[in-house]
Amino acid sequence: MAIGTSEHRSGGWLIVCFVPPPRQNHLITKLQVTASTFRHSATRSFPALPGTGVVSPTSLSLTPSAKSIDAQPRLGLATGTGTGTTRYQVSELEITNPEKSTATHPTRCRILLPPPDAHVVPASVIATHPPCSLALSFETNPLTVRSLVFPRLHPWPLDHAALRYPDDSKPVANLGYSLLIGSEPQHPPQHPTCARATHIQPLVTMWRRTYLFLVLVRLWFALSPSYLHPDENFQGPEVIAGQIFSYPVRHTWEFTSENPIRSVAPLWPVYGLPMLLLRWLWIGNGQDGEIPPIAVFWTLRVLMFLTSFVLEDWAIHELIHSPRHRRIAVLLVASSYVTWTFQTHTFSNAVETLVVAWCMVLIQRIVESPQQASLLASTVLGVMAVFGIFNRITFPAFLLIPGIRLVPHFYNRPSSFLVMAFAGLATASLAIGIDTAFYLTDPITWTDLVSRPVITPINNLLYNMAPENLAQHGLHPWYQHLLANIPQLLGPAAVLLFTQPHLSLRLYSAVSGIFVLSIFQHQEARFLLPTVPLILSSVQLPKNRRALQLWAAVWVVFNVFFGVLMGIYHQGGIVPGQVFMSKQPDATNAIWWKTYSPPIWLLNGKNEVLTTHDVMGLDGESLLKQLAELATCDTPADRRNREYLKEKEGTYLVAPASATWLDSYLPNKGLEGLRFREVWRYDRHLNLDDLDWGEDGVWNTLKRVIGRRGLVAWRVTKSCGGGGTGER
Repeated sequence: MAIGTSEHRSGGWLIVCFVPPPRQNHLITKLQVTASTFRHSATRSFPALPGTGVVSPTSLSLTPSAKSIDAQPRLGLATGTGTGTTRYQVSELEITNPEKSTATHPTRCRILLPPPDAHVVPASVIATHPPCSLALSFETNPLTVRSLVFPRLHPWPLDHAALRYPDDSKPVANLGYSLLIGSEPQHPPQHPTCARATHIQPLVTMWRRTYLFLVLVRLWFALSPSYLHPDENFQGPEVIAGQIFSYPVRHTWEFTSENPIRSVAPLWPVYGLPMLLLRWLWIGNGQDGEIPPIAVFWTLRVLMFLTSFVLEDWAIHELIHSPRHRRIAVLLVASSYVTWTFQTHTFSNAVETLVVAWCMVLIQRIVESPQQASLLASTVLGVMAVFGIFNRITFPAFLLIPGIRLVPHFYNRPSSFLVMAFAGLATASLAIGIDTAFYLTDPITWTDLVSRPVITPINNLLYNMAPENLAQHGLHPWYQHLLANIPQLLGPAAVLLFTQPHLSLRLYSAVSGIFVLSIFQHQEARFLLPTVPLILSSVQLPKNRRALQLWAAVWVVFNVFFGVLMGIYHQGGIVPGQVFMSKQPDATNAIWWKTYSPPIWLLNGKNEVLTTHDVMGLDGESLLKQLAELATCDTPADRRNREYLKEKEGTYLVAPASATWLDSYLPNKGLEGLRFREVWRYDRHLNLDDLDWGEDGVWNTLKRVIGRRGLVAWRVTKSCGGGGTGER
């Protein structure tokens, strides 16, 4: 019995798949094989032998197609009828189960590339000593047998016959099984065909090294003290830190208004549990006092890095079946500055990104899984959906279209819907109870949960539906997200989104989110964080080599630039500056000018005696008046090295070095007016909220903000009459 191409000198591979018995008495009667180059692909279905679950071993050849419109070689498949072979570099070989049957065990396939001089190879020899083979194992699911990728895999040379088996070989079923259980030689023969086939390992190794490098880059940015937005502190860690530790904190208006719009329920599992664990370890090691807040700060940064590295990347692996597409998507997400910066900071938007991705994974599992697994996934989906809503009310916008997939499933399996609804209702009740207990000053009772519950998502929705409320934060045109924020987050990938999109459920999810969020008039780029991995996994790279190289170069430059800008310099001195203020024994007043609001909880209890004045962009004259009221009298101790630290009171001004308005006052060493003594400076700080293009011009503005980058702390004193040497 001849298997493969016994009569024609056609190059190819021998593919043998052993498919276990399917579940639910479904018959797997065929598998579908798709071979792809970087430009072309061809698909063919091959029957499985009845009752064996083994696909007939077939030689696949890459042959030029005579039907090519542009007369360029295209990919074809042959089963012994081909007359020639073209050497293409195959980027993907995908084996799918078109009948959507679920096997009981993983389907296993072996790809054999015989040596050039093998005209006839006995089955027993192949089973025990394959001359050059790649053994693969992959899980099955109802939609597809997992795709296989063989980068740069070539057929064998044209001047050698294809693989043939003698007529007295074993039955096909036994042959397939023996190929799967046969032991690989420890040192395969080193002939040209094997050398080309095993070339995939260096490429896989290179991909892994690139990914590992990008993971380390992500960790490095996570441990950089940039400060992207005050919400990363005041809508998360600062709230919970005051509940667990003895740090005095400051609650913003979202938590103090009559109808609070922020839920504390999602904050407990995200930030509260790590803080409790850290506190337990601190006490367990016999440490006295409270754990330093900066240690908690860095712990949360590492935690956000781990959730991004594990959960975000894992979700991409789950959502994308094609290995080649999956690797590209993972690298794009891992090399995005958004992943390096926003996703490793304590933003509710970063948490929303993970919840959206995993809800899509759960939806996929519910649709594709059997009844028992579907019930478990439905339960988890109900919990995560409610968690996502209490975390951010924008969350449902990203699941509008993916959720449609559940409608026919719930119609056929109403038990899944009931389980999900019950899990969601229980989670919502728990979240409402936590919020009610947090916001009501009196101890709550069961009656309070019914008569006066605090339902923060409803309060949040009502607040954001009022234009007068949004006007306090800034109004934007409806196209702000589409024309400004998406390019800001994606850079050159935004071009691919509009020119070469890969239509997928992930892309539809991103589109629905952008559409709904564009309805609201206040639009910030970070609101679109969940769309970044969804879009980057739904674009196709340029196929032209030069275009691809140019795009890749622009992509690298874009992300390195914004990674350094946002991950290192953007308000980068605030956290170190607050740590410095916590160590100043004389500090009783600190005025922060032209910076973001500093995290109060990082003062480590110092704010019991230190009052922080966040004056933001106050005009210069008003700033001087406030300094004159708060500054202490100048004494000789103020002019000697560090003697001022022994005083009981001290006033500090923390402002960017680019605040040139102060220049005329800083050199004052006389007896009159305010005196500024520089006591601390942090160079890696840029204040991008102090760009005055209209008055200073582009060049002078950049020269001032970038050339005089840094954050400075001055100790401010004033002349109260009497002695003074005039020395600073």
